[in-house]
Amino acid sequence: MGTSVSLKLSEVRGPLTCHLVAVGKDGSQQTVSNWSVGKEGYDTSAQPEPLSLDGATGMQPDAIDHVDVVTTQGRRLVSVNL
Repeated sequence: MGTSVSLKLSEVRGPLTCHLVAVGKDGSQQTVSNWSVGKEGYDTSAQPEPLSLDGATGMQPDAIDHVDVVTTQGRRLVSVNL
């Protein structure tokens, strides 16, 4: 058993390739989902809808400290504490 994750991101500008990472209380990390953001982005004038995605991790919910949205270049776009 693991944890399902649903996420909506707004005001995302591209082009980017990103991944959602679950970070455990012990510092371990697991990628939950990967995606690309086109030049038009999401929740922008060119693309008014936010980005919605679903993913899963093998970590138990009580073992997760936070989740990060990170670019493939290593830049953290957002971090959400749980």
